[in-house]
Amino acid sequence: ITCNPGWPELVAAIPRGQSIYDRPDISSRVFQLKVDDIMDNIIKSKCFGEVDGYIGTIEFQKRGLPHLHLILVLSAADRPVGPEHYDKFVCAEIPDRHVNPGLFDTVIKSMIHGPCGPKCQTQDPKTGMLWCKNGYPKAFQDESRLNDGGYPVYRRRQTAPTYRFPVSGFVADSRHVVPYNPYMSQKYDCHINTEICTTSGAVKYLCKYITKGSSRSEFQCVSESNADGSAVQENQTAVNEVAQYQNSRYVGPCEAVWRTLRFRILMHHPTVSRLDLHLPEQQLVRFDADMSREQLAQAREASRENTKLLAFFRLCSEDVSARQFKYIDIPSRYVWCAKNSRWNRRTNPPFQNVVTRIYSARISNIELYSLRLLLLSVQGPLSFDDLRVFEGELHSTFQGCALARGILQSDDEWDKCMDEAVATETSVDIIRKLFCYILVNCTPSDPMDLWTKYRNDMAQDHIRD
Repeated sequence: ITCNPGWPELVAAIPRGQSIYDRPDISSRVFQLKVDDIMDNIIKSKCFGEVDGYIGTIEFQKRGLPHLHLILVLSAADRPVGPEHYDKFVCAEIPDRHVNPGLFDTVIKSMIHGPCGPKCQTQDPKTGMLWCKNGYPKAFQDESRLNDGGYPVYRRRQTAPTYRFPVSGFVADSRHVVPYNPYMSQKYDCHINTEICTTSGAVKYLCKYITKGSSRSEFQCVSESNADGSAVQENQTAVNEVAQYQNSRYVGPCEAVWRTLRFRILMHHPTVSRLDLHLPEQQLVRFDADMSREQLAQAREASRENTKLLAFFRLCSEDVSARQFKYIDIPSRYVWCAKNSRWNRRTNPPFQNVVTRIYSARISNIELYSLRLLLLSVQGPLSFDDLRVFEGELHSTFQGCALARGILQSDDEWDKCMDEAVATETSVDIIRKLFCYILVNCTPSDPMDLWTKYRNDMAQDHIRD
């Protein structure tokens, strides 16, 4: 969802003689109001149906205008489950200008890709031919379908309306239309690219914008005159790469205003609760560099009580009713009080829709990895020692107890391990290293089956459409 500099309310608010780029404060405020209205329309008015969850992030273009990346998770009753439902949500054709002139104007202004300029073209290294890096123009399609990779291919009929741009003479047809939702595009009159997500790759794409860090800009500082006052000739400029390099953060005007006004950069629902994971006496100890020995000892002692895992053990010891739950079930029924380092029972409502995640553990740290498996399997443990007990026997290691319980003996565990890594890990190289580690250290009984199932996921950085 991209800010439209031609929105009437935005144009009306810009003083005479100024442009939208002169007033980033106004454009930021207007876009924030639009985002709030869009979210109300989606969540409260349910224009797409019941929404179970969403995650979105605001990004800022180099020219300054903000836009929103948003992923919606619809309820099972409302989500599209096949190509026959795609046309209810997404359209990739030019509408009839006589039937719906408002939508027609929006699509022509904001949803046509082409003609491609130099920055949009990519040269094939083998043939030398130029082609659009975004894959336009698309092929005509009589009906929506799924391609071999599981991605939607939207309906683009050859009989749909076309449009000739008066200045350039470029003729746009269905092959040049960026997919959109007719209701959203007409209501908000801006570029809103709407797609059906069929894989977790969309989440990884979105999360890159959250974690990639700040923007960077290349610049050069030069002197306009020599020490004697004479002008510096362009070809006489000395290049000092060490002096020129600056590890600086680039913040555009809109982003600066957005952050100053404390507008949301990230939005998500439902709440995500991350649970601590550590071995006995290996919890994090937080301290300041100028602490004395006594203060360090106090900080170390305090860390033995303030982790969510240790508080879970205390909860199970004090509250008998909590012993029916596993560690991962606790946040939906109890709320974490950081001030007292305690889990307090939820009262209103007694059960909360919370997504819970235990911090991941690398399989190379087999004890921590086994502890995580036990916490996912055992109800109401009272201590670390209690987790190592199975059928009356206290095992010396968490790995030994996990083996005794049978949760480390089959290939199902390595399948689950790879599946979780593929779903959450953004680095393909780490997924490949994990696969190699499983082969070398875990001796799966059917490594070829594991390879066949995840080979495409391990080659995502080499696969090209």
